[in-house]
Amino acid sequence: MSLTAIGIDLGGTKIEGIRLGPDNRVQFRKRIPTARVEGYDAIVNRIIDLIHDCRESSTPLPVGIGTPGTISPKTGRVKNSNTVCLIGQPLKTDLENRLGQPVMMENDANCFGLAEAVLGAGRRAGLRRNHGNRCGRGNYLPGANPFGTFTRCRRMGTQHSLSRRTSLLLRTSGMCGNVSQRSGNGTGLDGTYRRKIAAASHS
Repeated sequence: MSLTAIGIDLGGTKIEGIRLGPDNRVQFRKRIPTARVEGYDAIVNRIIDLIHDCRESSTPLPVGIGTPGTISPKTGRVKNSNTVCLIGQPLKTDLENRLGQPVMMENDANCFGLAEAVLGAGRRAGLRRNHGNRCGRGNYLPGANPFGTFTRCRRMGTQHSLSRRTSLLLRTSGMCGNVSQRSGNGTGLDGTYRRKIAAASHS
């Protein structure tokens, strides 16, 4: 990277923003709660405020955002997100209109895998694979589209309530993205752990 840019990690519980310099060093970092219970508009406002905080001045900088779920190429709206209030919303378009500049937006685990493949330990490998915090998996081949035609066919999300047959069909179809992120993400695992501990203490 030969320029200064802003990166936003939009999660279900927190939104983190950084400003990266031309040497890939973090110049500024800030984390705020997502406050998803306040709804979609509140999340958009928080992202906008965080981007302004990350800027050194009023001069716009390139912005890239990793999101839960992905942006549908057909509709331009969010799908398959564990932050439910984002589903069906034109998040990328709304942010671009508010900022008055283009915004790069991609699934968060795809961003992680691509960054590792380009700048991390996998940069010399012929095949790169990452496992996201939702047990998703991404495969990256040099010179190939890492996200697939539908931005979702390289990784498999988690769905604890799927039947074995349905799960196998989805895995082998190559057409599934994050079917659900309720159980495999950090919040889901934490909830499962707490329920197990509570059950054990009452047994």
